[in-house]
Amino acid sequence: MGVSPWTIESKRKAAERQGNRGACCISVVGRHEPCLGFFVCLQLRVSVQSWYRAAVKRGRVQWRFLLLLALLVVPVALLYELNPWFHPGITRLKLPSSNPTSYVFNASASKVRNALRKDAIHCCGIAIEFSENVLFSKGILNRPGNENDAYIHNFHSPIGPSPVYFLRGRPLPYICEFQLHVEGKSRNQTEVTVVPYHPEVIAGLSPLGLHGSPANIYVRVTPTTIEEYRILVELGKAIGERDMPELILPRADHKAR
Repeated sequence: MGVSPWTIESKRKAAERQGNRGACCISVVGRHEPCLGFFVCLQLRVSVQSWYRAAVKRGRVQWRFLLLLALLVVPVALLYELNPWFHPGITRLKLPSSNPTSYVFNASASKVRNALRKDAIHCCGIAIEFSENVLFSKGILNRPGNENDAYIHNFHSPIGPSPVYFLRGRPLPYICEFQLHVEGKSRNQTEVTVVPYHPEVIAGLSPLGLHGSPANIYVRVTPTTIEEYRILVELGKAIGERDMPELILPRADHKAR
């Protein structure tokens, strides 16, 4: 005997009052009769599955978004922290007066050159080159009048912390190379002039260099005359020169931007 629609509806409402739609679905479907509860249960199942899939999908999107955000934030943070463009500019300390960049020694030109060949200079260079065996500085040492000269190389390595250039209170690594122009004035007097080339400081670190790895940020600066005179002082000590002036260094209260 068939089940009337009134009986189906009554069972559905009773199940709803009991908070158990599954009872309606099971009892009626077990008799192989069409039931509104069956479709309700099927719809709920489909809805739950759809919600779960959507939640999983949203979760994946969320993780991808967080990963993308991290990939963007970390380089920007490094760029801000390490790059001097986002910080106060380089501070330059003033010298009370400039140091000499040339000096007349009481020695012959050959004595000066012999001292240079014996590695008299240690403060401001890695290697020294002469016109007889020039390799890296042919454009300078091969010029007429520079036959007695020498060239101090650093190969883009810092000499040391600069006493003049600072960033956020820290001395910046200073890079420079030097030509020593040697000119005999008389039999026992020789003038040596120190000419700086390519003065730079390392002002920070760029997260991405040309090859994808972090790279130094080089900033061109003005020569300080400190390194130039240090070279002359070391050369003077090597040849026994006396009464050379003291090296002039900046005072902390003398600043210029």
